Amino acid sequence: MKVSTRLLFIAFLLCWAPVSSAGTLSLVTQSRWVEVAYVYDGDTFHTGRGEKVRLLGINAPEVAHNTEPGQVFGRQARQRLVQLLQGKTVRLRTDKDARDNYGRLLAQVWLRDGSWINALLLREGLAHVYTFAPNFHWAEALLEAEAVARKAKKGIWSSERFRVLKAAEVSRRHVGQFRIVEGKVGRPQPAAFRLGKLHVSIPRKYRIYFDPLPVFRAGQPVRIRGTIRTSSGGKLYLALHSPFDLELIE
Repeated sequence: MKVSTRLLFIAFLLCWAPVSSAGTLSLVTQSRWVEVAYVYDGDTFHTGRGEKVRLLGINAPEVAHNTEPGQVFGRQARQRLVQLLQGKTVRLRTDKDARDNYGRLLAQVWLRDGSWINALLLREGLAHVYTFAPNFHWAEALLEAEAVARKAKKGIWSSERFRVLKAAEVSRRHVGQFRIVEGKVGRPQPAAFRLGKLHVSIPRKYRIYFDPLPVFRAGQPVRIRGTIRTSSGGKLYLALHSPFDLELIE
């Protein structure tokens, strides 16, 4: 068999390899099965082979770590993930970027009975949606799951720390916090506006993910999500990193 023919034959076999082989990532479905050895916190666990997996598209409250105190519902989120995953074999699916800057595998997680863990934690109010480019495949479904918990004020949504803020309430005490903020657009500009004292913008490098780029009008009700920060000039601002960080309320 010539070398070129042999290579084509090997490529054909790889493309048609069974997708259920444990520990191997399918070239077609980006899916594999792993054993959960240890749950680190409400959105991270280690596999039996020592790989660190971060649940994609969500963020659970922090647990106490070293000298850092835990966040409200952080302990409950970890306990729930332990209950759901510890010692079990689970299915992982990845999006466009399979790993983060820390080398962790980013995955949606399913049990053998079909339970979707990422969405389940959101519906129970033990996490909030956290999207970043270009991993948007499951974003809409995850936001729907989160909305169920927010409406019912379950888990984190029953606490002062995570409740939805009105624009007029935003202050420097919220700096560094992930928050959902509601209000009306003020001083609209291309890819930017004011929401009370909060300066909101879509950074240039993320605008390619907004198709089309939204046009804001004064007085338009919006709901935004992200981390509140301060600029070098001391102004409060929030950067929108994905189209799922912005909701235009009609």
